Amino acid sequence: NNLNAVRESSYTALLRKSLDVGLLPLKLGVVKRVGSEKELQLGHFKIGDSYAEVLGAGLKNLASDVKVVNLTSNRISGRGAEALLLNLSPATQRIDLSSNKIGLIG
Repeated sequence: NNLNAVRESSYTALLRKSLDVGLLPLKLGVVKRVGSEKELQLGHFKIGDSYAEVLGAGLKNLASDVKVVNLTSNRISGRGAEALLLNLSPATQRIDLSSNKIGLIG
């Protein structure tokens, strides 16, 4: 991507981060259109912190398109939540991190 100055896609970022942290690449969900907004529905996948960090890397490139993020019940702690939240766009209107073990952050 550097050779042609092409912006890295969210999928490429997910794959790159998976390799960087030594995880098998997984399909982490589908972005689907609901009316005029987009939602990332990943509730109850139990992805944990490592895959939350991988997803955060993908969100960095996808963030301006995503308005709603559902990550309920995914075994995410403060570490994983921080990786996700740091990569969300200000355009994100709602994020659901309920039923995770985040504790107090920030």
